[in-house]
Amino acid sequence: AASQVVALDLDDVRRIAEAAPPHLTAFVWLIATAGLRPGEAAGLTVERVNFLEKTIGVDRQMLTPAQGGPHLGPTKTSASVRTVPINDSMVAELNRHMRDYPPLEIEPGATLIFTNSNGRPLRRNTIGASWDAMRNALDLPAEARGWHSLRHTYASALIHAGLSVKTVQARLGHASATETLEVYSHLWPDSDDDTRAAIDVWLSSPTATAGHG
Repeated sequence: AASQVVALDLDDVRRIAEAAPPHLTAFVWLIATAGLRPGEAAGLTVERVNFLEKTIGVDRQMLTPAQGGPHLGPTKTSASVRTVPINDSMVAELNRHMRDYPPLEIEPGATLIFTNSNGRPLRRNTIGASWDAMRNALDLPAEARGWHSLRHTYASALIHAGLSVKTVQARLGHASATETLEVYSHLWPDSDDDTRAAIDVWLSSPTATAGHG
């Protein structure tokens, strides 16, 4: 719900990235700059990153059931399957991470980019514990309950840059624009202000007075 959404600022994201265990630094930046769900980021494989076109294909997530080992599974919903653009600095960060932490082949043709400190797949409970430790150490807002806070930060950045509801919906992998608005409507500029600004722009244009009278 909107009341639970906390978008952190860039300074917070930088502090989180610096406080994160080294094997999770790029993980922080990936969620903050590409908006992946934590399970999608944990399940990201080398094969799904197009380094030339600077895109990530999201069609799987890491599942860590109580019984059995971590494995790749389908995304949360069919709408979650998407292609997400990433910027140059994120491409560089992924390359740096893979130099420092060799990717792990979890199954034929699927090589995990992110692993834990022992070089094994990330588990939901261990990355959750890492977040709680960082939140406490950095004194982040109590509402910043988990990695999703970085996803909210990404959405907030897109909204403040003027991207449409449909674009934000597509980037986040929401099933509908309604879902996006239910979570983020409070972040879009007030429509009354938009209306005033639109009329001001129209009235200040050279052709606005033509044809009056």
